[in-house]
Amino acid sequence: MASKQQISDVIERIVSASKRYGQDEPGSREDLMDLGRELVMSLENPTDFLIRLSWGEMGLAAMCKVGVQTNLFQHIKEASPTGITPSSLAQKTNLDLSLLARFLRHMASMHLITITSGKIHGTHISHALASKQYQQALSFTYDLACTTSHSLPAHLQLTNYTPSTSLTSTAFQTALNTSLPFFDHLVANPPHLDNFDAMMTISRASSPKWYDSGFYPVHERLIADFDPTISDNLLVDIGGGRGHDVRGFKSRHPDHPGKLVLQDREPVVRALLESHTSTKEELGFSAQIHDFFTEQPIQHARAYHFHWILHDWNDDACVEILKRLIPALKRGYSRILLSEIVVDEERPRVEHTAMDLCMLGFFNVRERTEREWRGIVERAGLRVTGIWSWAGVAESVVEVGLV
Repeated sequence: MASKQQISDVIERIVSASKRYGQDEPGSREDLMDLGRELVMSLENPTDFLIRLSWGEMGLAAMCKVGVQTNLFQHIKEASPTGITPSSLAQKTNLDLSLLARFLRHMASMHLITITSGKIHGTHISHALASKQYQQALSFTYDLACTTSHSLPAHLQLTNYTPSTSLTSTAFQTALNTSLPFFDHLVANPPHLDNFDAMMTISRASSPKWYDSGFYPVHERLIADFDPTISDNLLVDIGGGRGHDVRGFKSRHPDHPGKLVLQDREPVVRALLESHTSTKEELGFSAQIHDFFTEQPIQHARAYHFHWILHDWNDDACVEILKRLIPALKRGYSRILLSEIVVDEERPRVEHTAMDLCMLGFFNVRERTEREWRGIVERAGLRVTGIWSWAGVAESVVEVGLV
């Protein structure tokens, strides 16, 4: 356990952060969460730490998975605000009452639910876990992410702790006993791909977006000097998936000049177009099939955007992807925007380091520091022209241009 003075220092910083939180200061909520973790670690002795790490956190993850399997969270939410008795919940979930009671007590000890006057009450977290999207995300986390994490030490030992760039010799393959790369395995084993998509969607849902006011200066850097005589394309979203970024950009900047273009692999573009055809919803942008390891077909666009694309690839592949864009860039006009995590080397945040270990387990790649991003960009024959961040948001915008 830390000294009383050290613990008092943490508490003082919590008080300060809580005042900033009360004033809606950006990043203060994340600071409070980080300080909360620091306070727990300061108060714990080694035995406390091991109990929390093993049966505490891992036990809660297992109970949440059971909750998904039995619709536990839906029943708790439906009984809000009056609450539900354990016997009624046992009947609805078809769980043995004595077993359910043990599960509920652990959830209460970890503050996921509360037990008051013999009734179970939910929290904002347990109520969120009642939704299909959060249940899919939790299933991805438990079935694949946790399993991969548990296999990481054994996998690293097998590889003699030697870094690898192989996509088919990762902790993921060891954990799932598969020879398929991560995404191929997801496609071949429903519903893993849908669960992964849900995880990606919710991970981006509540945070400010790169095109929001106060983040990357869209008007100043993209719109103000847009020149249709150079190109009629404002933004090309490369690897844009289902169009979250181009839709969001269009919503935030409805009067933008020029065209928005989404590029992705043929199956992704086909599925996107088919879904819009079936719903008769107007797309609002054009969709184009493109492999980013080939030369960029759209010349002299104002900006080419990658969102969480390069972190899926090793350094050599990132250099190759960036080099393929160079012939399309117009000097002094075109920009490359990388929406990526930039890890702080001295004060890393848990959302950055957790994702870094996730990328190691799934792909043998990593999240990068500013120094590492600059190194990759320079290897490609380009230069970093600016980095924009928002306090408390996991990702930053790295702007890149011609040398």
